Amino acid sequence: MKLIAPFKQGVSYRLGDGQHIKFWRDNWAGELALETQFPLIFRLAVDKEVRVCDVRMSDADSVSWNVMLRRNRYDWEEQQMNDLAALLDQVVAEEGDDLWVWKWSRTGQFSVKTMYVKLRELETGASSYPIAFPYKVVWCRSIPLNIKFFLWTLMLGRTLTLDRLINMGIALPPVCFMCGMANESTTHLFLHCSKALQLWASLIQSPFIFSNLFGMDSIQEWLVAWPERKGPEITRWIWNLLPVAVIWVIWKNRNDKAFRDREFSVSKLEKEIKCTIWYWCGVWTGRKHYFFRDLMVSWKDILQGDLIR
Repeated sequence: MKLIAPFKQGVSYRLGDGQHIKFWRDNWAGELALETQFPLIFRLAVDKEVRVCDVRMSDADSVSWNVMLRRNRYDWEEQQMNDLAALLDQVVAEEGDDLWVWKWSRTGQFSVKTMYVKLRELETGASSYPIAFPYKVVWCRSIPLNIKFFLWTLMLGRTLTLDRLINMGIALPPVCFMCGMANESTTHLFLHCSKALQLWASLIQSPFIFSNLFGMDSIQEWLVAWPERKGPEITRWIWNLLPVAVIWVIWKNRNDKAFRDREFSVSKLEKEIKCTIWYWCGVWTGRKHYFFRDLMVSWKDILQGDLIR
């Protein structure tokens, strides 16, 4: 029954009396079913099969939503509850029965043609707005294979940061292990965390490039936008390895903090990043003309292309 899943994806409901729409399971508010949009709250639901008409309370002047939960919410679940409430406040019900709408047709009517086109897209991986995975960013770098796999999973959104674990239904405090000030996500942890920002600013040595960091929404976007650096070979090698080394060292130290409660400092991380880059440069024959001390003492000169031997 391979057609059932894509068919369900194409069906959304237009709310009428709510008698035939499942509050959590059906796609009737937003782009996805509420169980997918708000997994933490769905996990707490008393009745996961409840109909909209049993949750929506209306009178002549107002509408309220009685979402029954089996326990009080924890702090990290409040944001999803607030988002759910905000979404429900925007819902407008029409007079009459519930209607289903076919999302993949301009008219909202199902047709075999639109279903066929969607199945072809799913089969071939095509879409109306194809986005090619930037494989060169991952697989064409001179880094160890395990780092390539880590970077690959990170760019696919599979790295187990706290936000992803919570969305999987695991009850955890959402606060970032590195800074302890904001909720942890891949974008926050590697790009916008206060500790990460200190590292990037110190190692990039370019206010203009550093300022671009604040406009990035993902690791993939940051790595794709990473500019090329001209100059001697050592400058190009170190500059190309720098962003991956920063990301890898942040992840290692984040895990040390999470699982072993090991403390760290930005200066320690910076030294470890330079050690990592030096180790990865071992595959470059030109490394024999330089010393690790050069990275520690002449970092700025290297990035500016002023260290030549």
